[in-house]
Amino acid sequence: LAMNKNKQGLDVCAEHKERVMNNIKCTCGSLLDMRDGKFGTYFSCINCGNISLRKALEMKEIMSE
Repeated sequence: LAMNKNKQGLDVCAEHKERVMNNIKCTCGSLLDMRDGKFGTYFSCINCGNISLRKALEMKEIMSE
């Protein structure tokens, strides 16, 4: 359960409180900019627009392979 915020301001569980997210790249190759909005954390790509946290994490897995 996400009850804490890490150094980046992302809601995380107590186990991941000290962790930070490294740079995440979009599938187009641009770096994603993390933002906090009305409905929680999301990312913004200069080329593709806004991307949900879930999609950004999926992109991170795809790009790391």
